[in-house]
Amino acid sequence: MPRKPQVRFWNGATRNGFYCQHRGKQYKLGDGPDDSPNGPNYERAVKAFLQLMQDEQIDQAGNENTVRSVCNAYLTAQDSKRRQSTMSIRQTFLRPLVERFGDVRVSALKPFHLTTVMDAMHRPRKTKQGQVVTWTAGTDRIFLASVKAAFNWALEQELISRHPFRSVKPPRHRSKARERLVTLEEHAAVLAEMVLPRSQPIRRLIVALENTGARPGELSNATAGDWNDQLGAIVYYADDSRREDEFAHKTSGKDINRTIRFTGEALQMVRELVANRGKKDLLFPTRAGQSLHGQRHGGRLPQDSGAVGAASLRSVCVPAQPGNQLVDCRRLGGRARGDSGQ
Repeated sequence: MPRKPQVRFWNGATRNGFYCQHRGKQYKLGDGPDDSPNGPNYERAVKAFLQLMQDEQIDQAGNENTVRSVCNAYLTAQDSKRRQSTMSIRQTFLRPLVERFGDVRVSALKPFHLTTVMDAMHRPRKTKQGQVVTWTAGTDRIFLASVKAAFNWALEQELISRHPFRSVKPPRHRSKARERLVTLEEHAAVLAEMVLPRSQPIRRLIVALENTGARPGELSNATAGDWNDQLGAIVYYADDSRREDEFAHKTSGKDINRTIRFTGEALQMVRELVANRGKKDLLFPTRAGQSLHGQRHGGRLPQDSGAVGAASLRSVCVPAQPGNQLVDCRRLGGRARGDSGQ
C-alpha cells in the first residue's frame, strides 16, 4: 500500500527544504531552515502541500474546487496550446483574483468578488520600482476576459457546474481616436525633429507606419526573412503554413496570411535595410539590435508628443490624409494600406 503523502524536511548536500513524495514523484514545497511545527517556513510548505493535494483532486471536487485550483489547472492545460504572450497576460491578470480569493470555493463565488478586485486595483499604488500605477477600464476588460477564459474552460471540461462570473459585463470601451488625430503638418514636424543618430530607429518605424498603416507590433517584429521583394511587402503566414520561428500576426489563427505593402520612399528604405541584414535580423531594431515593440519612446519624439509606447505610435504618428481614411486609432494599423491575404 502506498505511503500517505506528508510534509517532510530534507537536509543534505543537494536538498535543503520541505518536500513531499506523491505518486512516485518528489515535490519541493518550500525552503528551509526547518522551523516546524509553527514557523513561517513550515506554514508555507503546508499551504503548498494542501494546494498540491487540491490540484490532484480537481476532477472530483466539482464546485468545491478553489479559485486557485481552477486557475492553476487552466494555465497548465493551455500553456502548450496558446501563444506565450497570451499565457503571460492570462497569468498576470489571474494573479490579483488568486491573491485575494484563491482559497474561496467555486460554490461560494459571486460577481462581488470580481468587483472587489477591480475596485482595489483602481486605487493608485506603487510598484517595486516606485512607479505609481492604477487600472483603467481597458485593464478591467483584460482582467475579465482572463477570468472568464479560465472559468469557461473549467465549465467546458466539466470540472465545475456553474460559472459564477457569467453575468459580469465588461466596462464600455471608449476610443480616444478623435483626440489623437495627427495632421500632415504635425507628422512632418515629428520627422523633421528626429535628426540625431539615436532617433533613426524610431524614425524609420514611423515612416513605415505612415506608409503602410500596419500595426506597430507587426513592423517591430519583422525580419529580413519576412520580406518578399517581388511584392514589395512583408509577408506573415497563417498558422497552418507558418514555421514555429516565424512571427504570429494577429489573425494567423484564422488561417489568414498578412501582406504589408510598401510604396515610394518607404519601399526604398526597406529594400536598403533588407540588403544590409541577415534573414533573421530585425528590420526595425533599436540601435542595440533589440525589438522596438513595447518600449517607451518619449525621449526620441518632440517634447510635446509625450512619452508613448510602441502600441500608441500608430495614433500618434500616422496622419489623417487622403488615401489613409481609417484615421480611427481602433482601425489604424489594421488594413489601412496593408492587406490580409494574397
